[in-house]
Amino acid sequence: MAESKDEVQGVADLLAKTKVEQVNVVSFKGKSFKLNSADDAVEVVNAIKASKDVQALCLEGNTIGVEAAEAIGGALAARPEFERALWSDIFTGRLRSEIPLALGHLSDGVHHSECKTCGAGSK
Repeated sequence: MAESKDEVQGVADLLAKTKVEQVNVVSFKGKSFKLNSADDAVEVVNAIKASKDVQALCLEGNTIGVEAAEAIGGALAARPEFERALWSDIFTGRLRSEIPLALGHLSDGVHHSECKTCGAGSK
């Protein structure tokens, strides 16, 4: 019986040390958007700008072109709280020549946001 109480107390101690953090995600996961131009990206850009706290941006399952990536990167540049880029499967159907340019614009946005947890900030 005493061993059972010790186990329960051990679990209780571990739970007391557990920290659960809320991550605020702006998500467009699986929307199948084909974002070519800055105009196409307006919904994403406006969501980034309108959100009080953007810690993560999920664009999974959408396709992002160069101009759209530049607009999204520009919106991210003003978000120092940004931490996570959930960007898998965002170049489906894109030319190989588009991908480095689009990725560069998105990366520039993260870099210019001076994100403290990304290791990309200029401070």
